[in-house]
Amino acid sequence: MLDSKRFKGNTMGDKIAWKALNAYLATKGKHLTGGAVNPPIKETVLEDESPPATFLISLDGPADGFGIDVTKFFGVGGAGAPEGIHEPLSMKPSAKDSEKGLLIERKLHLEPGEEKTLSFAYGYVPEGMNLETLIAEVESDFTNLLAKTCEQWKESRIQLVTDEEWVDRELSWHNYYLRSNLTFDSFFNEHILSQGHMYQYIIGIQAAARDPLQHALPFVFSQPEIVKNIIRYTLKTVTPVGGIPYGIVGYGMYMPSPWRPSDQQLWLLWLASEYILSNRDLNFLDEIITMYPIYGKNKKHTRVRDVLTLCYRYLVDTNSIGEHGLARLSYGDWNDMVVHGYVPMEQRDEVTEVGESMLNAAMASYVLNLYSQLLTYMGEMDLAEEALEFAKMQREAVNKQWNGEWFKRAWLNEDLGWIGTDVMWLEPQPWSIIGDAVSKDQADALLKSINNLARRFSKHGAVILSEPLEKMTGDPGIGTNGGVWPSINGTLVWALALIDGDLAWDEWKRNSLAKHAEEYPDVWYGIWSGPDVYNSEFSDRPGQTMCRLDRLSRNEYAPTRLAALQYRQAHWHRVQQSWSEPISNIAKRDVQILYTSY
Repeated sequence: MLDSKRFKGNTMGDKIAWKALNAYLATKGKHLTGGAVNPPIKETVLEDESPPATFLISLDGPADGFGIDVTKFFGVGGAGAPEGIHEPLSMKPSAKDSEKGLLIERKLHLEPGEEKTLSFAYGYVPEGMNLETLIAEVESDFTNLLAKTCEQWKESRIQLVTDEEWVDRELSWHNYYLRSNLTFDSFFNEHILSQGHMYQYIIGIQAAARDPLQHALPFVFSQPEIVKNIIRYTLKTVTPVGGIPYGIVGYGMYMPSPWRPSDQQLWLLWLASEYILSNRDLNFLDEIITMYPIYGKNKKHTRVRDVLTLCYRYLVDTNSIGEHGLARLSYGDWNDMVVHGYVPMEQRDEVTEVGESMLNAAMASYVLNLYSQLLTYMGEMDLAEEALEFAKMQREAVNKQWNGEWFKRAWLNEDLGWIGTDVMWLEPQPWSIIGDAVSKDQADALLKSINNLARRFSKHGAVILSEPLEKMTGDPGIGTNGGVWPSINGTLVWALALIDGDLAWDEWKRNSLAKHAEEYPDVWYGIWSGPDVYNSEFSDRPGQTMCRLDRLSRNEYAPTRLAALQYRQAHWHRVQQSWSEPISNIAKRDVQILYTSY
């Protein structure tokens, strides 16, 4: 069975309503989307008018019947007891408003105790591929397909050998789940590891741009081609001045958004530096990238190295620093709500101009040091020295904002002052350790604060706030108001491993799916899949999440795998690397515990 659909277009009423909405967004509603929504070129669209055809086939025998009336088939019984199971399928809908779908009927006779396996294939026909060719490919060896697939998943994955066998099973699952979510974006002609979750499957956005960059980090050694795809994808979205959009919607459209976060260049420079230095792939720097919007007669081509430099310049020159020497906060950093969920509406414009981010500054202390190493490897000595000096400046600026127990979170403006003085915000604390912005005495005190204020009482990973805030958007213990974020706890494990390996190992296990299943056995998600944030013990629904789509977030998998990598490198002393040394030598001694194949 083959199902093709085509969107016939908006009605005149729809078009009038859209025009009126766009006029509002360009003026009074600008704070909602950043302005009017206008496709830059004809190739960028919000609606997919011709989605790929989907098919359903019977692989191991002819079908005995076909149907399309999903409403009639399932009836009130639903999937558990479909009402139409006892009636022959029909290709005619029972009513005009019946939901349509693909239904295949197979008849078989089973003797007592007998078992039979029926095989079907469901999918879509990619652009440029013939359906008959696709079916022939599936039918050729479908009986052995599962076994072959299982064997292939054993290759090129992280392996962590411990006395607790479940750990490697969980890592194997994380590897499968993260890698299997690699999809292809036909607008940018690159693969992408989307965040998924409610962002893609309910809101319909490919966001935030930092997330695919984070998701790709665990593949730097094991599957570097994936990493190159994600880097190229991101580079193709960069604006002419080095900005990176919050996300993508529709087909190649910049996401209409009031959020223009200040941290995304850091994630790009981090991933690119890790990839090139780890794989010695200098040639990648001279690959040609087509800049956004990538189509049309005025499209611009430039080298990877030049786009990276453009993003670096945006970070240090355009975003720049504030009066305390810290990287500016702008419209937010990793935390979307640090401005839009905390700062009063009437003060947001000022905060976006003068606010400073301890998270960005602490992260820059590490990332720009790494980027400086890449620039040295490239032979860009002057720029390498500049990046190194900027990292040092951020490190020193971070160190000055120590309150005796932890680091502050952000400077907002003269009226609102500092946040994170009385309540510990977790996000900048790990990066202050990773970026070497702490003294020995500070590190000991910070470790104590993190353990007592964010970890000790939490059953499933550290909480993002030591206590919920009345001014923060959201109920206590939910989301950025004190929830549990795997994305942040991944860097926490890494930071803890630099000081206390046992504590790091305990935190890693607390963030596992296995631990969530033990602590919250009545919450079905968080066992095989999960959200990007869990409700903490501050919530009246701990272990659950903030919305109705409670699974399919890549942030559940990537930080866990990355944390395992960083834990291993920090806890077992990493050998100093020389840029002239063959990658194979380093791989054998430095990552042999982690990888089944290299």
